[in-house]
Amino acid sequence: MKISRTGPSMTHLFFADDSLIFCKAEREEASELIQILRKYEKGFGQSINLEKSSVFFSSNVSHQRKGEVVQSLGPIQVATQGKYLGLPMVWRLISKPNLLVSKVLRAKYFHRDSIFKCKVLKYASWIWQSMMNVRDFVQKGTRKKIGSGKATNIWKDNWIPGNKDGKVTSAMPQNCNIRRVDELISGFRWRKPLVLRTFNREDADKILDIPKSIRGREDNNYWLHSCSGIYTVNSEYKALSRETTQHIGRRVDEPETSSTNSNGKKWKWLWKLKVKSKIKHFIWRSLNGLLPVNGLVFNRTHHGDPICDGCGEHEESIEHMFFQYSRAQERRNEWKFNAKRRHPWKTVNKAQQEWQEQVSAWSKKKMIPEDVERDGKEVELVEENSESVADYRRSCEDSHYKGQTSAMTENYSPYPQPTAAESDNDGGG
Repeated sequence: MKISRTGPSMTHLFFADDSLIFCKAEREEASELIQILRKYEKGFGQSINLEKSSVFFSSNVSHQRKGEVVQSLGPIQVATQGKYLGLPMVWRLISKPNLLVSKVLRAKYFHRDSIFKCKVLKYASWIWQSMMNVRDFVQKGTRKKIGSGKATNIWKDNWIPGNKDGKVTSAMPQNCNIRRVDELISGFRWRKPLVLRTFNREDADKILDIPKSIRGREDNNYWLHSCSGIYTVNSEYKALSRETTQHIGRRVDEPETSSTNSNGKKWKWLWKLKVKSKIKHFIWRSLNGLLPVNGLVFNRTHHGDPICDGCGEHEESIEHMFFQYSRAQERRNEWKFNAKRRHPWKTVNKAQQEWQEQVSAWSKKKMIPEDVERDGKEVELVEENSESVADYRRSCEDSHYKGQTSAMTENYSPYPQPTAAESDNDGGG
């Protein structure tokens, strides 16, 4: 079969301990494949573990067709798409164009243009989309190493060392017919008069300093971020780290606008809150849209259902889960998985108790700041004010919570209760 119309035909790919077999997404071919595997087991005496085998489908196969094929394959399961690092793959395509994978991808996605200039098709596979996300970084770190010059375009490719992006800075002269670098070479030497006449002085000097191959080898690519010119994951990681650090440094040096200043104040306020770190982190994730609600997961992975599991009507966003959904005040995980319900006042009491324990620990270590002491006194005043409990009792008019509220408030008292012995002594007195 062919991956694309102009690509090479393939039936299988064999690796060290894996085999990749291609066939059409049809029930008959799936059944035939199972029969071939059974014949292999009988002939060689080796058993194939089908439970550890997987099947991949192209994006244009319908769900009904997938179900029919999977049913014919028996215990073989559909493989899910995982994470993929596209940088090594892009480098392999440009450095080794004669590999089978290079020929297949070139025929399918960029047979008319360079991999750095081709358009990303909507129906492209997830592997190709991952590669396209990193191709700009690979292009910045890649330069053409001139051999014969036949495969290098003078005006489009990155081939001049020392220039920012490796391209010529000279404008293309009018009526200029030269396109490839080999037209600037004669007898394994640069045609100096033509170079000086075509390019500006800076470009011309850099071109004339490029060493020429006397064996006429083909042009190839070299990696700027390694001494050997060969791509390695280690060199790529270091280059990405430097670029990220420089980007952060530029952002720090930029003058703050009103929006960035307000955002900075917001985060400073958040991190100074006197609550547990896990609560701060949860608020930060909420404000940045990082909670795994159904709508967000669906938009990023295109798997699952974006509709809220609770109401079954609206898309489950962070705003819907906390502010629009009728059960937003309940603990979502306990309601969803354990069918438990909790009163909000218990959460308030628990948070207040944890804060008092923290203040007590600071006091024992003699490390309590003045603002903490002040806040601690305010907390004590709130506890001693029995009117707050009465106000809360009057506000709980909902019949659903009334029984729980009464039981809780009867057990709650801002003052210590006398023991049974103390009560008897007081009565006898």
